[in-house]
Amino acid sequence: MRYLIFITLWLLMSCQDKTTFVIDGANTIWIAPDEPAYIRLAVQDLISDVEKITGKQMVIVENPSELKEQSLVIGTINNPSVAAFLPSERLQTMQGKWEQYTLLHLDTHQNLKQLLLIAGSNPRGTMFGIYHFWNISLVLIHFIFGQIASYKNAKKLTSAN
Repeated sequence: MRYLIFITLWLLMSCQDKTTFVIDGANTIWIAPDEPAYIRLAVQDLISDVEKITGKQMVIVENPSELKEQSLVIGTINNPSVAAFLPSERLQTMQGKWEQYTLLHLDTHQNLKQLLLIAGSNPRGTMFGIYHFWNISLVLIHFIFGQIASYKNAKKLTSAN
């Protein structure tokens, strides 16, 4: 049984991606021009929740040249500026699809250290991609820290009695 646990843990660790994208509130976000208002609202939801967790507010920049080392790029693939970030094979698989999105982590892109691209085949796909990213990254953090806080509070209450 001990070996089975060890092998399982080793397999899980060896299958992990070696790179991580850190959301720490110091990230910048570029939203492609002419995106609908609901995409900007979804980004505001993301910014608001990151600020609640980190105490820092992510900044939306107007031009891709203003992006910092770890940044998010958000938009639809119909925008040439967004399509330029995507590898051609990924772009081809998304063209003509409805409400599809991709989350792509690029280690280096031009002068950026790390880039997270959230791109949709259409605007609704982009919005779904933003909320999917929000769900997999921030909801888990809320859950973990909420459980830790609950555990610490319960421990304080029981030790006080």
